[in-house]
Amino acid sequence: MRSQLDALGRTWQDTERNAAQLLKERKNLIALYSVVSALNNSNAELLDLNERVVQLAEQGAPPGRTERGPPQHDADAAPGKERQRPARCRRHRPRSRLPAEP
Repeated sequence: MRSQLDALGRTWQDTERNAAQLLKERKNLIALYSVVSALNNSNAELLDLNERVVQLAEQGAPPGRTERGPPQHDADAAPGKERQRPARCRRHRPRSRLPAEP
């Protein structure tokens, strides 16, 4: 029983030290969260703008060309075949559970 209490005491000290470090860095962590959140919001807006630009470019693009930039020539590709555009993925924007700064 004593050995278990000693182990618990060591774990408690480690936890207390970690909590003190987090509290000491709280202001920096909140500032970091704010910057990351702003970047994530900007990325979503930029992705939406990019999708609209691609759609407009595809609507007004010359026949046989659906990509931005110069046409790509591939010696191995069959004539008349278009390059496939890689699939895009939307990034998940995590919501923070940090408390508001006092």
